[in-house]
Amino acid sequence: PYIESSDILEDENVERDRLLQYFGNVVAEFPLSEALARGILTPYRYHINPVRLSEFEMDEYIRFTSIIGVQMNIDSSRDNTSLASAIRERNQIVSSASAKRVVLESLLQSREFPDKSHTLFYVGEGKALEEDNDREVQQLDVLSKVVTEAGWKISKFTSTENASDRRAIMKDFTDGFIDGLVAMRVLDEGIDIPACRRAFILASSRNERQFIQRRGRILRRSDGKDIAEIFDFIVLPPKDTAPTDAGKKLVEKEFTRVMDFVRLAQNRDELESTVVELTADFGIDHRGL
Repeated sequence: PYIESSDILEDENVERDRLLQYFGNVVAEFPLSEALARGILTPYRYHINPVRLSEFEMDEYIRFTSIIGVQMNIDSSRDNTSLASAIRERNQIVSSASAKRVVLESLLQSREFPDKSHTLFYVGEGKALEEDNDREVQQLDVLSKVVTEAGWKISKFTSTENASDRRAIMKDFTDGFIDGLVAMRVLDEGIDIPACRRAFILASSRNERQFIQRRGRILRRSDGKDIAEIFDFIVLPPKDTAPTDAGKKLVEKEFTRVMDFVRLAQNRDELESTVVELTADFGIDHRGL
């Protein structure tokens, strides 16, 4: 069977139930669509960038899916460390897909960015294979190198910087002395940077709250910011391979997030054909996602 990490490690329904038990029923809701319609948030354009797993990565993805299924039958609780480990390993394959470097490099070289300032690059926490040798290095370092070589002035923004360094980096970013920040999870909560106008999402967990926060980070209103841009890197099975249950579920989960972005994007109509093309081989009706 195919088991999602969110079933074990990121159960938002459980979290929501606990909050409701403590605070009581929801008294009001304010959806993103209304915030955009009222001009409280910045309209955005959304760009889908397919990233194909290699044959080896797909085989490993299927292998860990099988292990997860076995471990689920043994013990589906959070106490099963073997289950949790297999889920993390499978998530890591998606997060650190080797083709992300190639797709990002191609995108930065082929597309014009006259104003590079106020850009965020969200990357995975895992390791990637270095191009010139078989040494594994942090994906943050690999992708930072790609961005720098494409002519962007960036700074890493991670948990290793102290509070003083973070304030200095954030000021340079806000004032435009650097073009972008390359970060992992550290920007997900508690940092207000409304000047951000562009985001490259090279890694996104299955945690709905996380990608809502990341989208909100880019859509906050700021002087001179009329529209925001989101470049999402969507991980898919290799091309021209026989569909598998694991591959189909991977596509379904990726496009559940994609459609959440597409529905409210300014360029929704032009995205439709891309979505249909990428989901057709798996018999997925994107309208139901």
